Amino acid sequence: AGIVVPAPSSYGRVADSRRLLLQSILTGVALVVGGIDAHAAITTAGDNVIDSGGLTAIGVRAYGSLEVTAPDVFAAQRLYVGDTAGGVGDVLIDNATIEVEDARIGNLGSGVLRVRSGGQFLATNAQDGHSIGARGVGYLDIDGTGSIADFTLPSAPWNSSRVYVGGGSSGAVARGEVRITGGGEWRTEETLLGQGGSASVLIDGQGSRWLVHGNVSAGAADLIVSGGARVLSTGSGQPSPSLDVGSGGLASTLIVEGAGTSVSGFEWMNLGREGTGVAYVSKGADVTTALTTLGGFPFQQTLEQQPTGVLSLDGLGTTWTTRGLLLGGMDGRAELHLSGGAAMNLIGDFNDLLIAEGERSEAIVTIDGSTTRLASGDSRLVVGSSGRGELRLSGGARSSHREIQLGSAFSLGGGGFVEGNGVGTAL
Repeated sequence: AGIVVPAPSSYGRVADSRRLLLQSILTGVALVVGGIDAHAAITTAGDNVIDSGGLTAIGVRAYGSLEVTAPDVFAAQRLYVGDTAGGVGDVLIDNATIEVEDARIGNLGSGVLRVRSGGQFLATNAQDGHSIGARGVGYLDIDGTGSIADFTLPSAPWNSSRVYVGGGSSGAVARGEVRITGGGEWRTEETLLGQGGSASVLIDGQGSRWLVHGNVSAGAADLIVSGGARVLSTGSGQPSPSLDVGSGGLASTLIVEGAGTSVSGFEWMNLGREGTGVAYVSKGADVTTALTTLGGFPFQQTLEQQPTGVLSLDGLGTTWTTRGLLLGGMDGRAELHLSGGAAMNLIGDFNDLLIAEGERSEAIVTIDGSTTRLASGDSRLVVGSSGRGELRLSGGARSSHREIQLGSAFSLGGGGFVEGNGVGTAL
């Protein structure tokens, strides 16, 4: 099958590894690379389908690497990269395909999976979910037009496949990183970021995108979308696909920046639903969602940690479009800041702006600058119906609504405050 193993002088004791690799490929038994600093390269020029059988482990107790290059297909039931403690695994897919049922990148050790030059990584099924940094450190790097890492099950029910990035198993380290650049593409269903560990996801550059056919829950995680990249929920018509930033009592950050950069298609965008969620949108980027909440829900059960949501929009051409905007759920704290010509667009039938809606909540909205807008002439503005709400406009900013309500006759804890400063400022 074209197995190439470097000379012993370069990689130590590889003679036994070579024999094991050749036997594995030819007989279909498990393939193991590592433990003795072994390297294997599958470099044949034909359209070969190579099936390693059950478990393919790269990086077992020491360094191990695997390269699959054009135009082979390498198949395995389970692929563990950085399998055991002390193991370091490195897998390169270059204009080739790897198909697996169960993928663990950084299982107990450190694992790297790189997809290049139109290569494809297809993870079809896993009973307990796929993981990038389960109990170790995992890194998924997708670069180049046509390069794809696909963790979806097209024929299965919606949200039936799960991917953990940074966590998912009990462990002390658990760090996962995903990087999509140069027109690469990541496809997932239900995705949990930083649940039991920490995670970061970067999608950067024109043509780079993350297609999500399920819910995304970000705990101890950073998500950056920049340079014209896109995050798109493809769960249209399914049960309320959501992006939760700050879940599980943890803190998470979302950054969306640059003209042409967008996040869209989610039914719900929740900042600080059960933790602390902070989002910065700037430099002409666009976010579109059906409903937006900051700082929890009005009627959710009281949480041990105060849910906190902060959203900042800045820069001409920067937009956030939603049918409804709720700030401050029960016991929650929320902040919305618009500046530099950014726009918050409230559209549709249910397009109310609710500031400090939940009991014992605190919420503030600031709008600054002559080109900055909170745009909706048909929405209802409610400030402090059950909590303490503030709306502050300055520098010629404008906010338009069909109805304005301050405080509530039905809640002793409610209170609303509105302030306007500067020439041209209008409510």
